[in-house]
Amino acid sequence: MYWHLSCKLIKQIYEYDAQRNIINKQSVIITPEPATLLLLGAGLLGLGFLVRRKIRSLN
Repeated sequence: MYWHLSCKLIKQIYEYDAQRNIINKQSVIITPEPATLLLLGAGLLGLGFLVRRKIRSLN
C-alpha cells in the first residue's frame, strides 16, 4: 500500500506491510512537465502583449 502526501513539492511515499509497519520510505521530487511550462509561458506572453497593446492604444 502506498500513501502519497501531495501537498508538498517533495512527495513522501510509504510502503506498509500487513501489520502496518513501514517497510520502505522514499522521497520523490515533483517536477512539472515541459508542456505545462510551455503553456504557462505562452499564456503569460499573450497577457504581456495584450497589456502592451492596451497601453499603446491609450497614448
